[in-house]
Amino acid sequence: MKPIHPQARRALLLSCLVLGACTVGPDFRRPETPQPLHYSRDSLNELDGAHGQQLVNGENPAADWWTLLGSDALDRTMQQALAGNRELAAADATLAQAREAVNA
Repeated sequence: MKPIHPQARRALLLSCLVLGACTVGPDFRRPETPQPLHYSRDSLNELDGAHGQQLVNGENPAADWWTLLGSDALDRTMQQALAGNRELAAADATLAQAREAVNA
């Protein structure tokens, strides 16, 4: 066997000390993970009657999905946003123009 060079020996000793220092220190204890008290499928069913949250693969949500939340304030806000959305109106106009071009 080849003898280890003194500088390599020092580097090895220093890296062992540095790595060993990671385990030495204050008495660290990992905090306990909080356990949910009320998380279950039943609690989801309570939010939406007896149906619960249902996602069907391949189906899109309703265009007015926010109405399912039952908030009048949210309904008013969304109606105002949609009515004043110029980009949406422009997209509708572009779509109508494309349909007319196809018909022609």
